[in-house]
Amino acid sequence: MCPTGRPSTRASASRAASQPASYQQPEAPPFADPRAPQDEAPLSMSMFLQTLATQVQSMATQVQSMSTQAQAMSTRIDSLANAFDPIQQETSELRRLVMTRQEAPTAVMGPSAHFSKPARFSGDKLSTFRSWWAAVNFYLDANSVSLNTSKIRISWVGSLLTDKAFLWHLAEVRHYDLDDPTAWTTYSEALQARFTDKGADAKNYQKMMRLTYEGDTHNYLTQFTELNTSGQALGLGERNTIRRVLPDKLTEMVNTWTKGKHLNDNQFIEQYKKAGQTYEESEANAAAAELPQLPRRRLPVKTDKEFKESPKSIVGKIWASLKEALAGIVQSAIDQRKADGLQLGRTFFTSSP
Repeated sequence: MCPTGRPSTRASASRAASQPASYQQPEAPPFADPRAPQDEAPLSMSMFLQTLATQVQSMATQVQSMSTQAQAMSTRIDSLANAFDPIQQETSELRRLVMTRQEAPTAVMGPSAHFSKPARFSGDKLSTFRSWWAAVNFYLDANSVSLNTSKIRISWVGSLLTDKAFLWHLAEVRHYDLDDPTAWTTYSEALQARFTDKGADAKNYQKMMRLTYEGDTHNYLTQFTELNTSGQALGLGERNTIRRVLPDKLTEMVNTWTKGKHLNDNQFIEQYKKAGQTYEESEANAAAAELPQLPRRRLPVKTDKEFKESPKSIVGKIWASLKEALAGIVQSAIDQRKADGLQLGRTFFTSSP
């Protein structure tokens, strides 16, 4: 220690040299706590809002960028879809052709069903086409095994046509591929369109309205429905015509049975047929009961003595013996009549002793 009372500098240096050296890192300033009160609050809030606005603007830019990308992707998808449309259309067309252009069944030539062939059709009287065409379809259905391709069917129908109808047939099939399975459908539709009487529906409707009841409800209703060639449902006018023509008793019975329930055409016709059958049977029984009864003549009753003494009438051939009388008759029949206690049916005389 120095005489002045201060520590000796040399001694201090000596101690410092004898001790290991140590280094002290400068302290970093502490982070500001956002929750701590700020001295400059308005300035910090302004900076916060500015930062927030910047972030919002950045997010809006990102959203706009994503929207642009999504729109570009949608456009790309639409472009790809449009590119596949022709392929899809071609695929659909090929599928349709495969379904329609199936391999035609092999023609089978076998014996036809035992039906008379339809009459020939000239095309002069259109009023006869409907019944003729029905006969053609019946025959085709009955001979579906042998008449089983469009080509065979069209050729067969053509063989039934004459005059005007045959000339139409020649002109029509000229444009056909007869090996096409759909050719028959096209041909039959064209044939009906050409020869169906366009005024038949109106003519038949007038006939239908003029029909009269002649004591047979079933026959009247059958003619009525057959004349309805338009295929339209029976309207109120047609049903009222049936009610007016048929006896009122039938309508009363139908109303009682159905209790006012709405009936379709088939139910309406069947109910009136049923009522007509009941009504006509009742009328027939009543008419039979009113016929005059002829008095029955009582036959005289003979006593046993009168019956035995009355001469026996003999009809037919007379045989000399029982053996001759029974010749040619089956023995089982003879035995059966004997068992039943019946006369054998042939008369014979025995020789006197």
